[in-house]
Amino acid sequence: YDFIWNRCRRLQTDIFRTHVMMMPTVCIHGREAAELFHDESKLQRRHALPRRVVTTLFGKHAVHTLGDSAQRRRK
Repeated sequence: YDFIWNRCRRLQTDIFRTHVMMMPTVCIHGREAAELFHDESKLQRRHALPRRVVTTLFGKHAVHTLGDSAQRRRK
């Protein structure tokens, strides 16, 4: 988790582009970023993680794999 914070600090910004698992990725940091990330009208959680990541890191029924309402109830 320190990767984003350290890179933002080094670049003196709260947003930057990189690649994660060879996919273009935008990383954001800060209070506004957290609010944006949790705004269900802007981002969706469903199918956000590749199946390989889900099965190897989290497991099929982890909170990371749930849809918006189920994730909110479990959280």
